[in-house]
Amino acid sequence: MSTDQRWTPADEDLLRAALAALREEAAATPLPEAAFVRARGDRRRRRRALALTGSVAAAVVLVAAVGFGVLGPGHDDAHQPVPGGRSTAAVPTGSPTSGGPATDRPLMSVRSAMPLGAEWQADVTGTQPVPIVQAQPSHDQAGLGCLTPTGATLVDDQRIVGDRTRPDATLLGTQTRWSFADARTARTALTELAGQLRSQCHLPGLTVTSPAGAAGALTWRWDPPSGGTAYLGLATGGRDVGLVDASAGGRAAARSWGTFVELLRSRLERYGTAG
Repeated sequence: MSTDQRWTPADEDLLRAALAALREEAAATPLPEAAFVRARGDRRRRRRALALTGSVAAAVVLVAAVGFGVLGPGHDDAHQPVPGGRSTAAVPTGSPTSGGPATDRPLMSVRSAMPLGAEWQADVTGTQPVPIVQAQPSHDQAGLGCLTPTGATLVDDQRIVGDRTRPDATLLGTQTRWSFADARTARTALTELAGQLRSQCHLPGLTVTSPAGAAGALTWRWDPPSGGTAYLGLATGGRDVGLVDASAGGRAAARSWGTFVELLRSRLERYGTAG
């Protein structure tokens, strides 16, 4: 490692988050009963061993990709591994590409149009263990329930929780993605949804916090009745518009909310409907 590339606590947190996610995925896959394995014979056991070896190898490649990404651009790109594992959301990884300030993050190689649980942990919640991304229950309304984007197709409707067995009690935020006919329509929808947040959602103390000149991403803070401060972000990339909501009863920390919404925009551009 060169003298100008230092391993920081934030880098270590990202690597630990990736390892924790892999451990949770492995723990969620139960082993079969011993009698079942014996009944299948040597051929079945050999086949299972090969499959298990492939899964472990994929996990090692993903961790290696995170580790090399954290080391930074001071290392030879020709020796960077191409990730081939899967995230906790069961989506395949892809090779990183250039563009945008968020694209050089280690976890950007994981193929997902919406932020990962480890990214929520790094920029928003700061909670342990790594937050879990789940599908929203079908009875819940998407996107705060007060937004009605014109010509939209709902693609992702997710909640971020601290404990999968107690999702309502440990809710940390939500994220929603809509797809539109083309990029121009998506940009128009971003403006439309920003207006609806002000006129239809009745959020007390709603205040724009986007930096001057920000393109394709908007951020707000507001005051939930439960206390604390809540955060909202809208971003567009390609044909998609994404909404992230870190309210969670006022428990959200939003340590780097603007950076997080920019990360959402980068993910939409790379892995969204048109990506």
